[in-house]
Amino acid sequence: MGLLDTVKSVFQRAPAPASPSAEISQANPSRLFDKMGLGQFNPSDLVSRRGLTIFDEMSKDPQIRAAIKLRMLAAVNTGWTVQSPEGMDSTDGDGNVTEIWEPTRFVDWMMRTFIAQPMKHKRPQTLERILQQIMTYKVYGFSYSEKIWHAIEGGEWDGKVGISDIKTRAPYDFESRTDEHGNLLAITQDTTEGEKAYDPAKFVIGVNEFAFGNWYGKSEFEFVYREWWSKQNAFKWFLMGLERLGIPPLFLFFNPQAFPKKHRDKMQQILDRLQAATSAMVPTAGGGEQDARIQALELGEQMGKTFVAAMNEIFDPAIARGLLLPGLLGVTADQSTGSLARSRVQFDIFLQIVNDDRTQLAVEIIDNQIIRPAVDINFGPQDAYPFFQFNPITDERTAEILRLWKELVEAGVVAPQKTDEAWARNALEAPEKEVEKSDESPIKVNELFQYHLDYEILTINEARAMMGLNPLPDGDRIPQPSSNRAPEAAEGDEGPPEDEGPPDGPPPPQDGGPDEPDEQPDEPEGEVEPEGAVPGTEAAAADATISRFGLSRQPNAFEQATNFQQIQRTLNAQEEAGVGFMSDNLESLQERLVRSVERQGEKLDNIYIRELNLPGEREFASVFRNMTRNVYDEGVETMTREIKALAGEKFQETGPNYVPKEALAFLNTNALEKASSIYDEIKSDIKRVLQQKLAQGLSVRETVRRLREVFDPFIGNDQVLRGGDPIPDYRLAALARTESTNAFNQGRLVAGRDPDLEPFVQGFLYSAILDSRTTPVCTHLDGKIIRKDDPSLDRLRPSRHVNCRSILVTVTVAQTVDESDFLTASQAGRGIELSGKGFK
Repeated sequence: MGLLDTVKSVFQRAPAPASPSAEISQANPSRLFDKMGLGQFNPSDLVSRRGLTIFDEMSKDPQIRAAIKLRMLAAVNTGWTVQSPEGMDSTDGDGNVTEIWEPTRFVDWMMRTFIAQPMKHKRPQTLERILQQIMTYKVYGFSYSEKIWHAIEGGEWDGKVGISDIKTRAPYDFESRTDEHGNLLAITQDTTEGEKAYDPAKFVIGVNEFAFGNWYGKSEFEFVYREWWSKQNAFKWFLMGLERLGIPPLFLFFNPQAFPKKHRDKMQQILDRLQAATSAMVPTAGGGEQDARIQALELGEQMGKTFVAAMNEIFDPAIARGLLLPGLLGVTADQSTGSLARSRVQFDIFLQIVNDDRTQLAVEIIDNQIIRPAVDINFGPQDAYPFFQFNPITDERTAEILRLWKELVEAGVVAPQKTDEAWARNALEAPEKEVEKSDESPIKVNELFQYHLDYEILTINEARAMMGLNPLPDGDRIPQPSSNRAPEAAEGDEGPPEDEGPPDGPPPPQDGGPDEPDEQPDEPEGEVEPEGAVPGTEAAAADATISRFGLSRQPNAFEQATNFQQIQRTLNAQEEAGVGFMSDNLESLQERLVRSVERQGEKLDNIYIRELNLPGEREFASVFRNMTRNVYDEGVETMTREIKALAGEKFQETGPNYVPKEALAFLNTNALEKASSIYDEIKSDIKRVLQQKLAQGLSVRETVRRLREVFDPFIGNDQVLRGGDPIPDYRLAALARTESTNAFNQGRLVAGRDPDLEPFVQGFLYSAILDSRTTPVCTHLDGKIIRKDDPSLDRLRPSRHVNCRSILVTVTVAQTVDESDFLTASQAGRGIELSGKGFK
């Protein structure tokens, strides 16, 4: 090309492009056979060899059936709504909907009511059931469901036309007809009257894995066909093996020098008649202790173990992986239990799979093939149409999916996998399973715990628990004195020598850590010994006990049988565990809320605030109920033990006939009320913050900061300092302490009223000996004895205030009580009057 031609080419007009609306490429030339009169066949290799009926055979497998059923139920059984396009509903000045758009109301009525109405030639069924039938495209690759239209007579929608039923047809005799671009032109069916062609608009068409204009789709079962085929053949081989080896083969080993031929023939005859199985005679060298012996080869048992292992570890996990079901979600080939983080990723992926199924149903099936035609026929073409939405998969729905899976596993329909627990724990937001420590050796002594062991403050297992070790079978005991223990006091002395701590060991910890080694073990730093407490006397021993365990005073005669130290440890442990779990619950709620608000961003509106739902309340109540039930049981046990010890009688153990149903019902109701109260308070504060965002135009970042502040009193905040210290979780700590004290005393009172124990009880002493936060009400009631039939007993049962630690101590009929020690009516009234708000 010359220079002139090159210059001309720059200024020449480019050829006009093809029209953008015209299709010019073929969808898949390799399967367009209409010109040869052969039709368009299903391109699946499996279907071309075995037909669609192979999927019916595979559906009979328990693992496959459970998996595909769970996929369907997870997708459709969450409830649904029909929404109007933005701006179509009538609203008032505040943006509240006053009237729903007419097409939306019609579609909602048609899909909820009209489809479910019984008619002459139809079976009434719900939309969820219809959708499950449509979802058979997961099984066969495609599904054709005919829409049945009926004129509506009477009512608000009289004269309109609605879909009264959707009937899914068997797929075996259907074929699709497309043009060269993959557009569906017609559906044909081989009927008893010959082949018929149908308008695709008359059907709801579902296609799984639609690609390259293939309207036959791809069945989910094709991804697990190899595993299913191997499993079926393994069953056959296993049954063949059982037929041959189920009865063990018998082998007779004999000394040929000891048995002549006629005897050997007789033994062979005996073996043949003994059982219908393989048998053989094997000559051996003589000289043994036995000239003949029979041996049965147990091959069937070993074969059975191998088969079961193959089912549980190879075939069923592979099928679950191929169908993307919990147990192993197809993320990795690793079969071992993963971390909590990995289980969360797996569960999120499972939900993405379910949400993909739901999106296909909502958009491709319902919006485009059900709602739009119904609206066009009755209201004419619209610029925008109502749309279908599934309700979100809530915590309750997640728990329902897990419950269903659990029932399938327990029934033996599906085999449990090693990853099930991690997946289920994540789905329910339960803590990650702790890995058991293999260290079962005796407790490793360090200076701090050796002191507690030597002075009988802790048992071996209590100390091991503090060190994160597993309990020992004989660890619930006080250990034998070690070489580190202080020398025993001389006769008449009580406790360790006044001026010496345990040799080579520190004194007890004060304020969370060990003191200096030269300090006395039984006296906190700076404590002055009470006047008159002479070393070696009972007063000195009592004072040492008060110092060591933080009692507010010395125990009186009625409190001698009560192990306050054990009660304190038990209540503290239960409260700490309860606060931990409740805090985890609210932390999870906080993070969910923050993520939701961040996703909403500037789109957050009054509808979001009005419909705000806080998940996890039921789990919070469950944790609270478990905590209070545990301390209630401890109260029953300790009171029963104390009454028996004080009365000196042998009591018949409380049998199953004594069940305090009212008390247990109260614990359940109280847990629900407390959880509801806390969640309502948090919800109210959250709505207040969100309303501030709308009214004041707060940024998302500032809104999130204020939302986190709502949770600070409950879960604390290590990142924010107040008065130089991080914000503590004081609300949950106060709730746990107050309600555990309440439940503990309720249990003690119930035990004291046990028909077997009640005759030995004359009253209950109100003891504030453990209450370091003594208030006027507990100071007033401390040491008072309330008669067992006093009507004020239940009203004065601790807790009497927030953070109360007072307890009821039994007073038996064997103990002498001065009349002035009993609570009078005026004193009871004053106690009620002094009680904290909400405790009267």
